[in-house]
Amino acid sequence: MRAKKVLGQNFLNDPMILERIVGEMDLKEDDVVVEVGPGKGSLTRLILSRVKKLIAVEKDERLADWLSSELVKWEGEVQNTNDEIRMTKYKRRSTRNEVQKTNSKGQGKKEDEEIFELRTGDILKYQPPQTSYKLVGNIPYYLTSPLLRKFLGQEKNKPALIVFLVQKEVAQKICADPGEMSLLSLGVQAWGKPKFCFEVKRHFFNPVPKVDSAVVKIQIYSDCVWQKPKEVLRLAQICFSQKRKKLRNSLRALLKDGKIDFNLEQRPQELGVKEWERLYEKISN
Repeated sequence: MRAKKVLGQNFLNDPMILERIVGEMDLKEDDVVVEVGPGKGSLTRLILSRVKKLIAVEKDERLADWLSSELVKWEGEVQNTNDEIRMTKYKRRSTRNEVQKTNSKGQGKKEDEEIFELRTGDILKYQPPQTSYKLVGNIPYYLTSPLLRKFLGQEKNKPALIVFLVQKEVAQKICADPGEMSLLSLGVQAWGKPKFCFEVKRHFFNPVPKVDSAVVKIQIYSDCVWQKPKEVLRLAQICFSQKRKKLRNSLRALLKDGKIDFNLEQRPQELGVKEWERLYEKISN
């Protein structure tokens, strides 16, 4: 099945790299995982056997149908949740000769337990589960920022952990230090602690993309580091819209007398996450 260029599809099939991605997820038997764009199911299969439930959201109907046909050991029940996303719930279906795996307590996954949902539709229109969950996916470049804004912008049900395979340059921006900060790195680091895990060379993908990729892991905080995230981020947006200018020039309209107890000779990319809240407080007072 050919990848759709318009959807930014590049399939990763290398088993060692896939295992490394799963390893970064720190999976537990009672975990709920949401996978963005399962594609041909290479990562899906590795996750399914290790968690309580996996919810995969695929925009490409061809791939969703193909993945459904591959799940020969599962029984599916289609449910239309709304006009935009179709959901199919799968239950485990064991054969007579199949021995059910059990854990140390002698408990295993029940045959009638729903442990996989395949949702067909746009991930940006998907409503996350109300329970704690982890988010994973091989993410196209055009979708990375909107996807992070969506899930980090959730008021009550943010993911506990995000593991994304993205373009290497994007991963570096997410994990940037003061001096190279951007709105992307600022928005992510206000809500979690990112880690650049490892690089994935372009030749491991099919079709081969023009750039290398990398796996980034974001451990989400229980609360934002800012008390007023919307206001602080709005201030940062004003400054980053003129990122070559010093803060004194980009904030001239907001400075009442032109003087506050803050170094305004800096440029926005030089400020760390917590410095933005201090700047907001100085301007607001």
